[in-house]
Amino acid sequence: MSPFASVGTNAQLEDHILLVMYASVAHDCNIGSYCSLSPYSAAAGGVVVGPKVFFGSYAVVTPMRRIGQESKIAAGAVVYRDVPEQSLATGNPAKVLPLY
Repeated sequence: MSPFASVGTNAQLEDHILLVMYASVAHDCNIGSYCSLSPYSAAAGGVVVGPKVFFGSYAVVTPMRRIGQESKIAAGAVVYRDVPEQSLATGNPAKVLPLY
């Protein structure tokens, strides 16, 4: 975890999480194992993130969303809806595409 990353109250972080500088995890979030949050990415309050999820730089997930395992949130994406497993969310508002 970078010294400039922030984690809110009651946030649960599993094992092997990478929070790069200025990444933010808000209150009551649950981040699964092997997740990576790039610089300036943010997960707002109550977000549940499955294992092996990647957040690109400046990606934002709005409150109370679920991100499925092995999904990718593209740089600059703003996620307003839940993202299913093994998907790519890109754009503002984010459009969800299958990875495989």
